[in-house]
Amino acid sequence: MSAANLAHKGLALCESRQWSGAVDSLNKAFEASGNKTTPSPAWLLARSNAYSQLGDYANALRDAEIAYHSAIQRSSGDSRKHMIEAQHRRAVAYLRLNRHANADLCLKWAMGLAEGHPAGKLQPRPEDNVDADGNYVFNHDEVAEALKPSGGATSRADAAMAAVNSSAKGDAQKARDRALALRSVVQFQLQKIPKDNEAWKVDVSAIPPRPKTLDPTVKVSGNGASGADETKAKHDKQGAKVEQPISKPTPVTMAANKVAEPEKKVAEPAKEAAEPAKEAAAPAKKSAEDVRPPALVAKTVDNKAPIYPTSSKKGPKNWDQIAEEADKDEEAGGSVDHFFQKLYRDATPEQQRAMMKSFMESNGTTLSTDWNDVGKRTVPTVPPEGVEEKKWDQ
Repeated sequence: MSAANLAHKGLALCESRQWSGAVDSLNKAFEASGNKTTPSPAWLLARSNAYSQLGDYANALRDAEIAYHSAIQRSSGDSRKHMIEAQHRRAVAYLRLNRHANADLCLKWAMGLAEGHPAGKLQPRPEDNVDADGNYVFNHDEVAEALKPSGGATSRADAAMAAVNSSAKGDAQKARDRALALRSVVQFQLQKIPKDNEAWKVDVSAIPPRPKTLDPTVKVSGNGASGADETKAKHDKQGAKVEQPISKPTPVTMAANKVAEPEKKVAEPAKEAAEPAKEAAAPAKKSAEDVRPPALVAKTVDNKAPIYPTSSKKGPKNWDQIAEEADKDEEAGGSVDHFFQKLYRDATPEQQRAMMKSFMESNGTTLSTDWNDVGKRTVPTVPPEGVEEKKWDQ
């Protein structure tokens, strides 16, 4: 099958939300095309979206950055559109990596590109948006004012949804409004996070750092930070995929005052993209927030899972396996965030509209899917028992 046909299949699988199959088809399309200097930005952005959906945020971020540079080099009529989408995909990856400040800036730059500003003069500059402690500073009123209801809209949520879905607007304006709507979510979440969290730190630039290579068959492992280990996908004569290291990993800062030492890697069969949860079990695949340094040094016996010292009469326990099973249980249904994400994703457009309106008007205290109810009124703030409602200026 030709590269174009493989890519078309991958894009179709993305549309139908079959993310693992989409990654596999797009990987094959890149290998068949042989273009390692200016790969298709559209294919890269589709794969970036699929990687994000599968939880592989490091490679989602890398694809977005490659797409940005490839779009610049191609200088085609779609280059600006691809650059806007690349900034949006960067923002999504950073948001999933708990780097809200980076995500908000990427969305701001996406809006600037959509408004026609030159890529080399995008505002704001990162250094202008941090305080003395190095924490991100943003103007909440800027987004609130932009989402202020106008015309027939009855709320900011109405205005955002109408702007994004309006068929009368061009692609650039829709992309701008989509970025604006996501900024409101990012800033809302960021305000609830303590200031000493990494989410407030800024280490991003308007023009993404250019990777060592734009080869789309190269993957990274780690948390998406600088120094991640790069591997190149190869196939043996039997067709099995093998990950071959092409650059040495360097120490990556995983959390405050903690440094993850690189491990020596040997070529071994790679997991299929359809099993991201299993890949996440390997240390190199974990994101920063999931890395937990062990209290004691583990012993490895016969290449089995590490066994930690214990005084239990029942014998040693594999705590890594227990933690992994707990994480899977949480994702399967115990996580509140996961529940609301699934609820919103599976809702109809009218229900999504009702959810956005009720949530934003009530300041996050009410979530309704009944548009017939919330569409006719302003949803009041209903604070929890023992909590007093106050305005921003109080």
